[in-house]
Amino acid sequence: MEIQRAEYNDIEEILDLQYKAFITQARKTRDYSIEPLHQTVSNVQEEFDNGLILKATDDEGKIIGSVRSVTEDNTVHISKLFVDPKLKNCGLGSTLLNTIEAESNAERAELFTNSLCTKNISFYKKNGYTPYKFEYMPELALKFDFIFLEKYLT
Repeated sequence: MEIQRAEYNDIEEILDLQYKAFITQARKTRDYSIEPLHQTVSNVQEEFDNGLILKATDDEGKIIGSVRSVTEDNTVHISKLFVDPKLKNCGLGSTLLNTIEAESNAERAELFTNSLCTKNISFYKKNGYTPYKFEYMPELALKFDFIFLEKYLT
């Protein structure tokens, strides 16, 4: 396995895996409007131009995970961390998370998930993140909070 910066020609493969990874969350929350399910190549190109996208590849060069970030005011905002659903719980998510933190040179990292995704919350806590803000989402089919978590990197 290798982790490296994604390139423009990786975007379609990243989007395909992103859909497979996030559809599980959408089913759990009954919220199929989440951004990762509806992004287009041009959306990801914009994220590519404004931040950092890392990819994890297997020995054959196939993308098996990815994560994105944008750094502002000494805070790295991490988003869309996912791995191939067949490879969950093998340490790949932690490796991607640790790598994007290190690449940022920021003092603080921030990310969010929803309160129904308890495995995500446990994963982030295990990786040193603590909740600091909650936003209630009453307009969604299932009522839940977005949980914002932070970690000081220095």
